[in-house]
Amino acid sequence: MTANLLVTREELERAVAVVVRDYGTFIGKGSPEPHDDPKVFATWHTSARAALGHLEQLMKVIKAAGGEPSDEAAEILAQALNALGTPEDEEDREDGGT
Repeated sequence: MTANLLVTREELERAVAVVVRDYGTFIGKGSPEPHDDPKVFATWHTSARAALGHLEQLMKVIKAAGGEPSDEAAEILAQALNALGTPEDEEDREDGGT
């Protein structure tokens, strides 16, 4: 029994390409400095994480549909998540590293 997908794998792969492109454009503009305006930086950081979450979910759907996400998307996701750190890293910074 095959599942009736609402979108094709090709459409999912195109969606991944769009997210990767748009994320690259967003990051390419550079992040605001945290000490200049912490609220603006927090908003920027949250937006970056949301885009990565979207990318991660699209990649999971592609795998569930029997496909493989592109190596480029997987590499960008891994590098970006590493650069942004984990939520625990953020909590440590906010608590002064304790």
